[in-house]
Amino acid sequence: MKPSAYPRLFLSYDTGWPDLRREAPPVLRIFLLLVLPFSLLPAAMIAFVASGNASYYAEHIPASRYSEIAQLFLLTELLSVPVMALAIRSVVMLRGPAVSFRQCFLLAAMAPVPMWLSSLSLLVPNIAFHLACGFLGLLGASALLLHGIPSLLGVERGIEAEDVSYVVLSLGGLMWALMVGLLLVPLLGI
Repeated sequence: MKPSAYPRLFLSYDTGWPDLRREAPPVLRIFLLLVLPFSLLPAAMIAFVASGNASYYAEHIPASRYSEIAQLFLLTELLSVPVMALAIRSVVMLRGPAVSFRQCFLLAAMAPVPMWLSSLSLLVPNIAFHLACGFLGLLGASALLLHGIPSLLGVERGIEAEDVSYVVLSLGGLMWALMVGLLLVPLLGI
């Protein structure tokens, strides 16, 4: 698939998805070329905050503590993709169609890209801007899942795909909330 087709995946069941379904790269390649670089982005943004704007977010936390937070967040991001791939596969297989782990991993790796990109909002020290970008990232991830489940995984469109999508979105939201919680606990000193 051409990178220029990626934006169309948010709105279409038919553009780009068939190519991905036919030519899903190996899991290791997806991990090394998609998950790892994009997972590094939020960790790098947390380190950036520590270097200049740490007092804007939490005055009581020394900048050195942000390094630990960034490492913990990176680790949870890297672990969350295979966990979500297994969850997606389990939910889809409960509904009937056999689906490969590779396809589920690809979807689990592609879905958080908008959220990873939303971490760039940390370049601007404005919490309202961060919330807006985070919401847009979550919306983008949801759109990728809603279109990817029937198109990439072969779940029949309609109520079946919607049911699977809602379960996967709920699991993804729970995973995201846990990751944000892991980030906030050290920041709030709990």
